Amino acid sequence: MAQAHNDLVLICQAQDRLPEAVSHYRRALQLHGGFAEAHTNLGTALTALGEYDEAESCCRQAIALRPDFIDAHVDLAGVLSKRQKLDEAAIWLQRALALAPNHPEAQYRLGLVWLEQEQFDQAEAALLRSRELQAANPEVHFALGRIWAQQKKFDDAARSFCTVIGLHPRHAEAHNNLGFVLKELERLDEAAAVLRRAIELKPEFLDAH
Repeated sequence: MAQAHNDLVLICQAQDRLPEAVSHYRRALQLHGGFAEAHTNLGTALTALGEYDEAESCCRQAIALRPDFIDAHVDLAGVLSKRQKLDEAAIWLQRALALAPNHPEAQYRLGLVWLEQEQFDQAEAALLRSRELQAANPEVHFALGRIWAQQKKFDDAARSFCTVIGLHPRHAEAHNNLGFVLKELERLDEAAAVLRRAIELKPEFLDAH
C-alpha cells in the first residue's frame, strides 16, 4: 500500500497537484515509516511549496534510512540551496558524486551552487561534465552561458544560449541573455530581434529594457 501511495503521488506531482501529492506521501509514511523514497519525495514536494524546514528534515531522514541514497543527497542540497546554505549544499552534492561520479543532476546542481558563489572555474568544470552526461538538458547549457557571459566570453555564451533556444524555443531567459550578449558583440540587429522575442515570451522583461 505504501508503494501505491508513492506511485500515486508521482502522478500528482507530474500534474502540479502538489498538496494532494503531499497528502499521499504522508499516508505512505504512516503505512511504512522506513520508506526512504517517500521521505525524499515528500521533501521535494514540500520544497516546491516553500516549506523548507520540513523538506530538509524529510531529506535528512531519507539519508539516515539509506546512506547511499543519491537522490536524497541531491534533494537535500536543493533545499539547502533554496535556504542559501550554499557551502553545505556543495558538501552534500560532493558526497553524492563520491557515490556516483557520473550522476548528471548532482554535477549540474554542484555547478549551480558554485556559480552562485562566483567560483566560475569550478562551476564550469562541473557543468561541462553535466553537459557530457545530459546534452539534451537546456538548463545545463543555460548555466554555462551565464558563466561565459560573466567571464566576457561572449562568443561562447552566445553559442550556449542558442543551444538552449534550439532545445527549448520558448525559453524566455535564454532569449533575454542572448540579446545582451549579442549587444556586447555589436550584433545589434540580431540583438534587437532576440530581445523582442524575449519580451513576447515574458512581457515583464519589458521593464528591464
